[in-house]
Amino acid sequence: IVNFIQGRIQESKSHFDSAVRGRLTHHTQGVVHLFLGRCLDLEGQRERALEAYQQALSAGGVEPRLKKALQDGVKKPYRDQRRSSLHLDLQFPDAFAY
Repeated sequence: IVNFIQGRIQESKSHFDSAVRGRLTHHTQGVVHLFLGRCLDLEGQRERALEAYQQALSAGGVEPRLKKALQDGVKKPYRDQRRSSLHLDLQFPDAFAY
């Protein structure tokens, strides 16, 4: 996520691609798909981004804030201007805003 916030989209996408194949909690898997979808949107790969968002949504049981972020991703492509509004705070379990 730090790479994503700093604009290193290709590096970020590579890490999210790897994470998707790992053993993650249900929530973390959803977050990974969200940010993978955003990376793909930023690279102009809209169809693959939609697949990432839909995969997380179809798993069910997604917490409300994450579900809204995923649904927003389905409705319209993620744009780089929104990336600058993200913040990372590692002192809390849910360390970032979607």
